[in-house]
Amino acid sequence: MRSRKVAYNLSIRSILIAITSVIFGYISIIAVEKETFFIPFLLVILIIYQLIDLVRYVKNINQKVIELIKTLRASELPISTENQKESSFEQIRDTIQDLMNVINETKYEKEIHKQYLNLIINYIHVGLISFNQKNEIVLINNTAKNLLGKNIIINLTDIKKLNEDFFNEISNLENRNNKLIHLKTNSDDIALTISKSVFKVKNETITNITFQDIRNEIVQNEIESWRKLIKVLRHEILNSITPISTLTETIISILNNDNGDLIQLNQLNEEDLDDIRESMKSIKSRSEGLFEFVNIYREIDRIPTPKFENISISKLIESTILLFNNELINKNIKLKTSVESNIHTLRADFNLLQQVIINLIKNSIEALENTIKPNIEIHTSFTNDSVKIDVKDNGSGILKDQINQIFVPMFTTKENGSGIGLFLSQQIMQLHKGNIKVISDPEKETIFSLTFMS
Repeated sequence: MRSRKVAYNLSIRSILIAITSVIFGYISIIAVEKETFFIPFLLVILIIYQLIDLVRYVKNINQKVIELIKTLRASELPISTENQKESSFEQIRDTIQDLMNVINETKYEKEIHKQYLNLIINYIHVGLISFNQKNEIVLINNTAKNLLGKNIIINLTDIKKLNEDFFNEISNLENRNNKLIHLKTNSDDIALTISKSVFKVKNETITNITFQDIRNEIVQNEIESWRKLIKVLRHEILNSITPISTLTETIISILNNDNGDLIQLNQLNEEDLDDIRESMKSIKSRSEGLFEFVNIYREIDRIPTPKFENISISKLIESTILLFNNELINKNIKLKTSVESNIHTLRADFNLLQQVIINLIKNSIEALENTIKPNIEIHTSFTNDSVKIDVKDNGSGILKDQINQIFVPMFTTKENGSGIGLFLSQQIMQLHKGNIKVISDPEKETIFSLTFMS
């Protein structure tokens, strides 16, 4: 073992010094009697040399051990315990060399991995800016540089100089939150979705800002929304205009003769007058329906500004269910709730959220009309960063080709539906920085999920 070799060498040197010292003592006594000091003087020099050699040897061993420890600390890799050489110095040297080879290989692999990550970061179309608590930029990719129009950005103050609006938005954005913003750059107006996350690396706080230009997505979504809306409008307006046009032609045919000339009123019989009367009533009815249809659109822009406060989720759900108690009993619908402790609160507008849940329960009740054993379940769940409310029923459900249209204003699958309830619910959820999603398996279950970021 290496430690035995070192101990052996130290022991030999120590014994030699001891023997030399004993000889020196014996010779010194004789030298005093004979008054010859040359040999004792040589022994003193020999002892001094042996002591210097011992100190040098120990220092050398210590230095090697220190270098080995530093190497191990830098690489954090285990050391091999196999005997390779007889000489302890050679063993230490070879061990360090092996460790350095491993370290160099590891550094090379890490460098390749770093370059690969940098390549990905710089080629993605999502902007990334990372900075520390001193507002020093520690990472910024090419997408972010292109947006800001500068390749060298060292501090957040540089961003403020380049685009103060963008700087204000990222400064005011809360942790684990996202926001849609519109910015003016030197060449264009852009729409960005930005998000912020804060985390710690050792003792340093790092803030990540990610953002993406979503102008193309917005345009595509707007086109698709307009397409769906126009389709609904065309359908509803044609449903009203077609009978009005037909009835108008009927009245004209009654009032005109075969030559197209207007007949005298005294030529109309009682049956003709009844036909005209009924036709006019139908026209009036369809006109009122069309007017009501157009009026519904006015409600879309009438959502009040939310009054945010800390509300109890359990109280919100309980108070909403009370509104439907009689209807649930009359229709023999079982409503089950699974709401966790009322200590959980949500910063929201109580009345607006209650309206959303009312819409969902109302839809569930209507979907359960022909269900044998109708059930509604309301379940809440909580995580560190979100609150979720699920409303589930086992009613008729939503067909696959309709599920992507249910949030389009005026779209409805119900005979007397307005097609605005779910659209307004979606707008309310967006005002709360949340979302509403639906999963439906027709005739089995439908789940509407409300998710709020806490």
